[in-house]
Amino acid sequence: MKAVTIHDSTPNDVLSFDLADLLRIAGPSVRESTWRCHAVEAIGPQADLLHAASDNGRSLSGDELIDIATEVTQIIDGDFVAERSNEGAPWLVIRAVDSTVYVVITNDHALIERIRAKFRDVRDSPEDAEAAW
Repeated sequence: MKAVTIHDSTPNDVLSFDLADLLRIAGPSVRESTWRCHAVEAIGPQADLLHAASDNGRSLSGDELIDIATEVTQIIDGDFVAERSNEGAPWLVIRAVDSTVYVVITNDHALIERIRAKFRDVRDSPEDAEAAW
């Protein structure tokens, strides 16, 4: 597994992207995955749906997560874990940390390269890769 942290922010020190952006970059595999959410703290029109999935341990389809993520104003904290039906382990973890950084942990090296191409401040994070599971 490989992990990177993304720190891109506006001049006002607000993240310049959100979960919905990362899901778009991850591509079609997002829709084909089942997602679990843990320890989510979010605000916005659909934040209650994320909180409920996190609190109740309910899985979300990729389409559900995309729809919800586009209707959330801000994700403050939370882990979003994706599994494909034919694999026994997660292929992607997206972690929001204190509204200041996102961590992306994946075995998809092409996704890491797309992230590096899209964002300015992407840092390797081997400690996150080791602690992912």
